[in-house]
Amino acid sequence: MPGSSLWLLPPARTHPLHDVLATLIARTLPARFPHASSSTDPRVAPHFFPPHVTLTSGIAPDRYLLAGEDGRRGEGPQAWLEGVLRGLEEWREEFGPHVSLMYGDVPIGEQTLKEITAVVREAGVNLGGEEGADGKGWDGWDGWDGGVVWLVPTDKPMAEWKPIATVEL
Repeated sequence: MPGSSLWLLPPARTHPLHDVLATLIARTLPARFPHASSSTDPRVAPHFFPPHVTLTSGIAPDRYLLAGEDGRRGEGPQAWLEGVLRGLEEWREEFGPHVSLMYGDVPIGEQTLKEITAVVREAGVNLGGEEGADGKGWDGWDGWDGGVVWLVPTDKPMAEWKPIATVEL
């Protein structure tokens, strides 16, 4: 994917959804759906990443860097992140946030997507618009308060997806 992405990570030590998502990402989904969590290049092993919601993606660094007092673009990751945050209103309408559970370049069919969705729901994750077992409310988790926002260079190989800048909420 071109450009960088903003990820919202759940609080690592204080919210149970962090561990549930981490288990889905690193163990459950790759074991149950090995083809869907792979690459067309057999030399590329699955890459595991921290649990997160992708807030937006395709952030071009040359477009969203802040201009400094001398008129040049700001330098450094913090200036970049501040510039990105200013553009979020525009991106909000272009790209919907989503929970990222698998990355790969193998297309996932509709039936496999339904099966993945069922596994995620069984783990207690609310994917939106769902009722609980009693038909009234959801029995699992559907979000979290706080966390950390990461700016991640997702235009690089997955093994290089390390945060460029972070902001704790």
